[in-house]
Amino acid sequence: HVNVAHAYFMLASACVRNGLYEEGIRNFGRAKRIFTQNLGGNHPMVANCYQGLGRTYKRLKNYPEALANYQTALAITSKNFGTSYAEIAFIHKMIGDIRQEQHQPGDALAAYQQALATLAPGYDPRDPYRNPPISTIDRRRVLYYNLLDVKAGLFRQKFAQGGTLGDLDFALRNLEEAAALIDTIRVGFKGEEARTLLSEHTRFVYQHGLEVAHQLYQRTARPAYLEKAFYFSEKGKASVLLDVARKVSAERTAGIPQDLLTREEELKNAIAGYDQKLQEAALRPEAADSARVQEWTVASAEAKEAYQQFMDTLERGYPEYYRLKYDPRVATLAAVGRQLAPGQGLLSYSLTDSAGFVFIVTPERQSLHRLPYTPAADSLVGQFREALLNRDAGRYTRQAYGLYGQLLEPVRDQLDGIAELTIVPEGTISYVPFETLLTREPATGPEGYAALPFLLNDFTIRYDFSGTFFVQHAQRVAERRSRSVMAYAPSFRSGPADTLAPGADRERNNLWPLPGARREAERIADITGGTFAAGLQATETQFKTTASRHGVLHLATHGLLDDRNPAYSKLVFAPAGGEGEDGYLYAYELYNLRLDAELVVLSACNTGVGSIQKGEGVKSLARGFAYAGCANVLMSLWPSSDQATARIMEYFYEALAAGKGKDAALRDAKLKYLQRADALTANPYFWGTFVLIGDARPVGFPLPLWQKVLAGAAVLLVGAAAAWGVRRLRNQRRGPYQAAGKTRAVSP
Repeated sequence: HVNVAHAYFMLASACVRNGLYEEGIRNFGRAKRIFTQNLGGNHPMVANCYQGLGRTYKRLKNYPEALANYQTALAITSKNFGTSYAEIAFIHKMIGDIRQEQHQPGDALAAYQQALATLAPGYDPRDPYRNPPISTIDRRRVLYYNLLDVKAGLFRQKFAQGGTLGDLDFALRNLEEAAALIDTIRVGFKGEEARTLLSEHTRFVYQHGLEVAHQLYQRTARPAYLEKAFYFSEKGKASVLLDVARKVSAERTAGIPQDLLTREEELKNAIAGYDQKLQEAALRPEAADSARVQEWTVASAEAKEAYQQFMDTLERGYPEYYRLKYDPRVATLAAVGRQLAPGQGLLSYSLTDSAGFVFIVTPERQSLHRLPYTPAADSLVGQFREALLNRDAGRYTRQAYGLYGQLLEPVRDQLDGIAELTIVPEGTISYVPFETLLTREPATGPEGYAALPFLLNDFTIRYDFSGTFFVQHAQRVAERRSRSVMAYAPSFRSGPADTLAPGADRERNNLWPLPGARREAERIADITGGTFAAGLQATETQFKTTASRHGVLHLATHGLLDDRNPAYSKLVFAPAGGEGEDGYLYAYELYNLRLDAELVVLSACNTGVGSIQKGEGVKSLARGFAYAGCANVLMSLWPSSDQATARIMEYFYEALAAGKGKDAALRDAKLKYLQRADALTANPYFWGTFVLIGDARPVGFPLPLWQKVLAGAAVLLVGAAAAWGVRRLRNQRRGPYQAAGKTRAVSP
């Protein structure tokens, strides 16, 4: 029966995904025989079985069998749907991939050109130095940017084998076209998960673009290639977060009516719904209702046409909203340099599958350097963190200096005259607090942690998601945000698990108390004139109802990391007590909040840690707050000590209250902590966990009430004194008689 064939087909696909290739071949063969017996040898599902066999033999590197199966699939599909059917382009692409693995670049290029001709009727595949215009591609656009990428790889290979710079430049142009196509695809993607998935699946285009642009820059020294390298680097950083920031900015500043925003979401939802139904029908064509499929196809086309018309209307009627929300541009090196003052620099790290790069930007110059650090050296970060968390002094000093040698020492001479650094990390480098790196390795064991040559001693350091975010932070109008401070410090009670009542929250009851958290919140409120909610008053509901009214949010609590599913990482508040909340603020909840805070301080464990998403960075609680609209986030990279945290936070807010910028205040707090720490607590485990993402502006807290009263009284006193002084001066000018109300005769 056909359903048995489907079962074999699905089983075969699962086997191949799990590396059980021989079993996959047997099950694809069984499915093919049953489909052929019931549906005929030219049915599309038979072609799908041949494709499955081709894919499996390709993974086994049995290229003759792989080609034979793909060519049979091509013949059946062409007979059923004609040579312009989009699936045929995919089969041509797979044949090209096989030819490339067989080291036959000419045949591979011919197959890729045939795939392009299938997607763009009228395109002449005989000229490989020309591609179809993006505007002519309305089907399988994901396949199209993949084709552009593999073509770029072939021309890169041609250059390496004795070709010209023109071949390498054409490779770069292919990748630029692919990036432009990805921009158009991104507009139609809705939701955090969908756009994150797109970022992950397009990351390779940006990596290859960076590598090719770097090759061209090395050989020509042309600034245009340096800018293109930075363009590709920026395209691969935090694109989903950037989309959200642009959306919020557009809705806030462009004045677009709410009904139009609603209509935009409705059209996107409709398109996504029809596309999902069509995709499900394509997987099981014999089970699909052909009339319904036709209905969905027409409805999808109509929805896409309506969406395009809506976007055209939006662009004409609200050009500022359209420009702000859908502008695909990223910052240039020149734009970053314009936002840097003398003595400031930005280091932006980029990792490809085979190389590590760093861009160095100062007000006077920009440069690109290849580093000894590569993704293969990721274990160095793990070893560094392990030594730090285990407080192993000997291993820590070796690893901290070793990472410095990989990440900074090769370019240290480029930082002469620089005192303030913004670091844009990538991949596992995001887990490195640069302040704790050592600029030299002590000749013997450390005499004391405080005496070590920390990078903290040389630079004020902050971090950012990308160069584009850095420019946005620098250009942001800070005055629009509140500066009032609200601190939250819930209480926790721990007890043995066997004493808990049935249904009790065991996870919460296993948390250690944080006796320093309340004192931390009280002290911060004293310093800043702010308010705080502590103990059982610091509930999740309290946070959600009050946080949006304040410009500085301080959370002194437990952070619970879920590194397998970072959306479920959470901050712990006091028990909800029937308020309709569970007392946990999950990362995914932050995506639906609009906080708009100037600064969020996450005085909790692991708030900057999560899974690393290619093309997006670390998916952490801190990123959730940035997603919610918080301009600056102070986060932790490992579990923090309650007592050390309370002291560092006190010093940090004291420096902020004195008018220091956020990054300078954090550096001052760490240095002050080190000055007062003993030999044990000077360990960077205690002070190195906190890092700042954002800008360097001072916060400018509002004056506490007592200071306002004192200032008012001072003004009154000054005014009274000034009035008394004026009256006294007038009396002196009048003389004693006039002052007494008398007149004096004047001699002629």
